[in-house]
Amino acid sequence: MKITKQVTLYSLLLLFLANATILCSSFDSKKTNKGETLGYVNAKSGLLVREKPGRKNPKVTLVPFGKEVTIVKYTEVEDTIENIRAKWVEVRYLEFQGYMFSGFLSNTPFTHGISDQFRSSSAKQDDTFDSLDKNLCENAKDKVYCFSDVGYKFVKTGYFKKATTAFTAGLKIDPNNYYLFCNRGYSYFLLDDSENSLKDYEKAIQLKPNEFLAYFNRSFVYTKLKKFDLANNDLRKSIQINSQSCGSFNNLGWVYLLKNEWDKAKIELENAISCDPGSAYPYANLAIYHYMYKKDKVKTFEFLKKALSLKYDIQILYDPNGDGQFYKEWNQSPEFLKFIEKNK
Repeated sequence: MKITKQVTLYSLLLLFLANATILCSSFDSKKTNKGETLGYVNAKSGLLVREKPGRKNPKVTLVPFGKEVTIVKYTEVEDTIENIRAKWVEVRYLEFQGYMFSGFLSNTPFTHGISDQFRSSSAKQDDTFDSLDKNLCENAKDKVYCFSDVGYKFVKTGYFKKATTAFTAGLKIDPNNYYLFCNRGYSYFLLDDSENSLKDYEKAIQLKPNEFLAYFNRSFVYTKLKKFDLANNDLRKSIQINSQSCGSFNNLGWVYLLKNEWDKAKIELENAISCDPGSAYPYANLAIYHYMYKKDKVKTFEFLKKALSLKYDIQILYDPNGDGQFYKEWNQSPEFLKFIEKNK
């Protein structure tokens, strides 16, 4: 399944400033051991990196809520957005560099984010549901945050069963924590446990029906189960709540590709690129559109080249549950292999 899987692991300490009236930026930068200045996105809809300082300049990419950026320098350009007055800063994020409004940056890593592609096949062989060390978070000031942090690290390293155990430990302390239900639901999804995953997302939606994350993540489960109408509904709801849920546009496009509704797929994938031009996935999906529907290999290679330049995972092109189901034998042809060798 080739969709954008953006999961954000939240703590209880959401320092969101959008509703506050601030005359100047409250952002106080944090230094690493290397002397770098770090900031963390605290806008729930994510924060755009732009080519130049100023909200009207072209987009580079969208940095999801909670993600860490490196501050290169402050500019002299100031702006007021949602009653927050702050300067634009030059930043680095992954392989991207550009400018970001500092009014929605925090110096505190109050949340953790994952925006990588995960598959159940990447789970570690020694992963178990065993109980955690009872002293693991005993001395933590915020035990719920501690277990969320532990769960995040387990997911990142392929220990999905251990991650569910960590999130469950957090829920024992705070049984109505929306974000922990989202996180555990995603861990169950990675374990191919659709039943428990759906239960957790349903509980999360009951707790916060106007938050987008549970709808966005639940659509993965419905897509995997080939319940495409339900996946479509969840993705539409995600966009309705959060217009900057760029992955939702891409995933809608993917659902339409699976249904062979080519023109609808193209519209949503172009919306995804407009929303976040720095994401590789909609370009790769548009390559499928041109290969399957337009029968245009030139355009297919053009979009694949763009996706690969944005660090697209070549393995997905051979995944029978991802791009491989569309390309099949062609992805083993000398023509295709020559292209991969040249552009990998």
